[in-house]
Amino acid sequence: MDLFLGNEMRRDEYIKSNFLIHFGLQILPNQAMERTAAITKREALERNINAGMGKFFPDIQQEAADLAGVVAALQSGDRVVNIHFNVIMFDKTKKANQSASAFCSMLRRIS
Repeated sequence: MDLFLGNEMRRDEYIKSNFLIHFGLQILPNQAMERTAAITKREALERNINAGMGKFFPDIQQEAADLAGVVAALQSGDRVVNIHFNVIMFDKTKKANQSASAFCSMLRRIS
């Protein structure tokens, strides 16, 4: 994460346009609906695994395990939160597009 905004010491590894970063958190107002959606999805995945779909889609078992953890956390009182992350480039259209593309490449590298 230390190179989140690039490395200014290396050419082509920093954002060359002016930019604004906005990061926001929003606690969803209808927690019951989100909890119900998570439980329903977990049950559907478990039915698919029990029906034999797990051998064709190995990721489905990992997703079911992840959702089981999510449901357990929601049932223990945790809340669902939306996270918003926006980066706005200020420059001429062509240069802003190039900077946005470079920024997306940086995000892919550090993920």
